[in-house]
Amino acid sequence: ELASLARLPIGTGPFRLLAWDRGKRIRLGRNTDTWGDPSRSAHLDEIVFEIDTDGARTLSRTRRGEIDILPRMLEVHYPEQVESAALQDNLRLYRLTPDRYSFLLLNHRRDILASSEVRHALSVLWDRGSLARDVHRGLVRPIGAPPFGHVAPDPFDRATALRLLDDAGFRDGNGDGVRDRKDVPIHLTVLQPTGARALAQELKAYALELRRAGLLLDIVTVDPSTMFARIKVGNFDIAPMIWEGRADDDPRLLFGPQGELNASGFRSEQLAELFDALPLAPGPAARRPLLGRIAEQLAMERPVVFLYCHDTLALCSGRVHGLSAVGDRLDLRAVWVDP
Repeated sequence: ELASLARLPIGTGPFRLLAWDRGKRIRLGRNTDTWGDPSRSAHLDEIVFEIDTDGARTLSRTRRGEIDILPRMLEVHYPEQVESAALQDNLRLYRLTPDRYSFLLLNHRRDILASSEVRHALSVLWDRGSLARDVHRGLVRPIGAPPFGHVAPDPFDRATALRLLDDAGFRDGNGDGVRDRKDVPIHLTVLQPTGARALAQELKAYALELRRAGLLLDIVTVDPSTMFARIKVGNFDIAPMIWEGRADDDPRLLFGPQGELNASGFRSEQLAELFDALPLAPGPAARRPLLGRIAEQLAMERPVVFLYCHDTLALCSGRVHGLSAVGDRLDLRAVWVDP
């Protein structure tokens, strides 16, 4: 019975499930027994969700009029493929703001990465502003902490990085241009998942900045499964990550001492007290100031290098009306289409 319910769920929303062809399409129909104000029921009789994992093909199908709404367009296709001349005024562009952010995971089991000064230096050597503009074409927003807080990002500052590294005791003792500790050159590696073209550009630029600061960074390309296996056993120095969740997700998962996804080995007494108070808060309003304090503490301790919030683009046919973008999703309740 549970399997049957999963295939044909029952709800009180504006649409009900009509059919599900696994891996191909999902059909929803208007729910005439929706809960609440009848005047807010859906205008469409039916919505068909086509499942296609080829981003280039779905964009072509949308431009040809075979698809009315493309809910997520690949960043690589922006802006050339959606300029006014390319769209020919037949499509409209929507910008969505999901709670999706990226960061560099740092392995605190490595002596150099356990240093707060070094982590600070690594953060200010990532030029968020230039990379957001030149690589991500403005589709990312630099951050200094998870998006549940409002913390300004670290500005790019090579001079500050040099001072921090000196203060941490990592200096160029033999004059070869590479910082060392006890005559051992500081050599870090960063894992790069295959196929991540934008990230590859960023890491190349980042390695150059670290080299200017006297740090060596090797970029090791691995497939995603190998990358996550290495992270799981702690066989890494630096690894790029993206977190996709909700604004009120429990941050202890990523940053708590017992967090299931805390692969960095990070521990913080100051954060532990805030984490303990979080589940005792009686509701979202009470959690909000606690989350703000947690974000400020994370920005101060920099357990990871916080990079960006990632926005996504959606395309909509000109024959579709009443569509609105709400945070990370498109609201289809008031949508109607030209015949």
